[in-house]
Amino acid sequence: MREGIGFGGVFLAMVLALVAHDILRLVVARVWVERAVHQLTAQPIVRPAARPMPGVQPVVQRPPEIVGPMVARRGGHTAACINGIIASRKGNGWSDLEPRTRCIATTE
Repeated sequence: MREGIGFGGVFLAMVLALVAHDILRLVVARVWVERAVHQLTAQPIVRPAARPMPGVQPVVQRPPEIVGPMVARRGGHTAACINGIIASRKGNGWSDLEPRTRCIATTE
């Protein structure tokens, strides 16, 4: 009588199943990628050029220029520009204003 396929047969069947699965996965992935690339290259992306309206100049607001913390402390100022953010003098230090407002430091 026949005893069965044994360990070697089961191992070989599993290896073949894994190889077949991997080949099928690679084929499906390649077909999917080729279709996606074809769709992307078939239709060029056309973006309209951004043109300002005639007679209208774009408004660019510069952050306020404020002295830095060292000069503000020596001069008794109540506000200073620290790391590009306006801070106000509070007791023995500085506190950020809410909402945080950008600034340009003119001194140290």
